Amino acid sequence: MRKKYVWLLEARFGNRFTFSFTVDEETFAYEVPALILQPLIENAINHGLKEKEQNGFVHIAVEIKNNIIIFSVHDNGSGMSNDEVQRILSLREPEKGIGLTNVIRRIELATNGKGKVSIDSRIGEGTNVTISIPTEEMQ
Repeated sequence: MRKKYVWLLEARFGNRFTFSFTVDEETFAYEVPALILQPLIENAINHGLKEKEQNGFVHIAVEIKNNIIIFSVHDNGSGMSNDEVQRILSLREPEKGIGLTNVIRRIELATNGKGKVSIDSRIGEGTNVTISIPTEEMQ
């Protein structure tokens, strides 16, 4: 499954990055909030992989586990410290992460606070951003 946005990124960056997808087709039955993956992919490229001239990758996955839709965007970029992750998740600095801040707010509003955004990142190893939404909130 390739989306036009990723196709544009591939055209822009050439072989510098590769993209891969794992999408559970069962997820297509659910209506999810708009614009939740695009900012995550953009952050992976513009922040995580900005120093990589080659061999950068972004993996996008969507699956259902235990009645929860899980979206994840993983990159092999520069990563972030735990302090940076906590600052982003606490929304204390929206001017430094407006795309992700908006995603977090959109998920909270669309799911009545039941959806969650988490970030697992290690400096030098990359970042994985995960959005978890209970399926009953998306029907």
